Amino acid sequence: MKKYCLLILTFIFFVSLSSAQQWALNGNAIYNTNSGAVRLEGISPFSMNGSGSFEIDAVGTVGGRFVVKPNGNVGIGTFMPSNKLQVAGGAIAIDADQPLRGGGVWLISGNTTQVVVGATNPPGIGLRFDAGAANRMVIDGTSGNVGIGTSAPTYKLDVNGNGRFNTSVDIGGARNPNSASGSLNVYDHTVGDYTNIQFAQSAWGGSNAILFNAYKSGTQVNGDLMASGNVRHANDVGSFSAGSGMIHYLGNGGRMDFFISGNSSGKDTPVSWQTPILSLVRNGNAGIGTMSPLSILHTAGTGANAWVYFNGNLNGASNPQTNAGLAFGWNRSGGGGESIISYADVPGVGSFRRLNFSAWNGTSLVPTLTLFSGNVGIGTESPNQKLTVNGTVYSKEVKVDLNIQGPDYVFEKDYKLASLDEIKSYIDEHKHLPEVPSAKEMEKNGVQLGEMNMLLLKKVEELTLYLIEQNKKLDSQTKLISQQNERIAKLETNRN
Repeated sequence: MKKYCLLILTFIFFVSLSSAQQWALNGNAIYNTNSGAVRLEGISPFSMNGSGSFEIDAVGTVGGRFVVKPNGNVGIGTFMPSNKLQVAGGAIAIDADQPLRGGGVWLISGNTTQVVVGATNPPGIGLRFDAGAANRMVIDGTSGNVGIGTSAPTYKLDVNGNGRFNTSVDIGGARNPNSASGSLNVYDHTVGDYTNIQFAQSAWGGSNAILFNAYKSGTQVNGDLMASGNVRHANDVGSFSAGSGMIHYLGNGGRMDFFISGNSSGKDTPVSWQTPILSLVRNGNAGIGTMSPLSILHTAGTGANAWVYFNGNLNGASNPQTNAGLAFGWNRSGGGGESIISYADVPGVGSFRRLNFSAWNGTSLVPTLTLFSGNVGIGTESPNQKLTVNGTVYSKEVKVDLNIQGPDYVFEKDYKLASLDEIKSYIDEHKHLPEVPSAKEMEKNGVQLGEMNMLLLKKVEELTLYLIEQNKKLDSQTKLISQQNERIAKLETNRN
């Protein structure tokens, strides 16, 4: 009842004093000091016009400097607010000392702007957070780019300075809920639910890794990321025999290992890492199949896995039968200064293969040693014997294992030695010794060193027998001549 009485009294007061432009009421009252200010206290409900709106205008103006509408909307600078709070004709500054700048909301502490929302000067500001005179964070109102440490972001997130994340950073999708925090994850959900690359670490031994289609388990066991249970498969095996991969660096010892797992045992199951495919250690050695390489390149394995295979085409499409090789030296592409071990299929010889060891002679690559069809060639790519040498052989000694009988049988008593007359007749007819190949035969077929040496030895032994026989005849003739000389001497003495 008291409120209604106060309302009636206030209305009468305004009507009676409207021409005087100066009125006051003690207690819960409304009064005008002729400066255009109106003060209301303790009066509710209250209506100043027929539309049910409450308005406060400055002296000599109509249109509402401050309006409260029946629907609860409040307008400042407008008498038709369409929002709960609508400001027209200027900005809102929560500091009377800060000048308005082209609209927007300015939150100011002292003389320093702290937050600006929707200002047009400077243009394009959607939201800006300041500290002192520096722009700490900006959301561009036109592009939607967010800048931290820069007032003009050119990317969706543009950071000018260092960043730090105490938990995981996920790009392209949500992190596997079973994965440990503190990692960087890159996902492609168009391929699979958790097809990803993850950057992970473990404090044990300085273990750091890049995981492929795998993630660091949220439940860790003792050991580095190679330990079973610390890394899990991100996918089931599927129709493509999916597995996982890892590039792992172990700070304790300084070694980097490259792993490829077997088939996935099921999504979220532990990955069982075997011996790494490749290991690199800080002394520069590289191991294939071993984590402790003892040389620049150290390969290890068993059975077929112990082999090193080369496959390629050293000479290009113009010489496709050259399938693989190993080059030493420089300028392989230009051809010069190198030595090559090359493997080749040989056209027209079935399953035969050739391995060449070639060296640069200043002009071209020349095969120095060839392995072909079980034969060895030196200076030739087509050896037709167990050892074929195209050139001169220098040696301190050559030993030949014989599979033929030595000619000592010549000295047996029953050996029939041809007479010199027979030898002469054979030579006159054939122009070479019996059993010895002719010059044309040797030029055509070459010489079997073992057989020829035995044949020559046989001829030497036969010649020895001839000399012995001739020596016997010479001794007999010498004795006969000596006897004849004695007789002649006696005859001459008797004659005198």
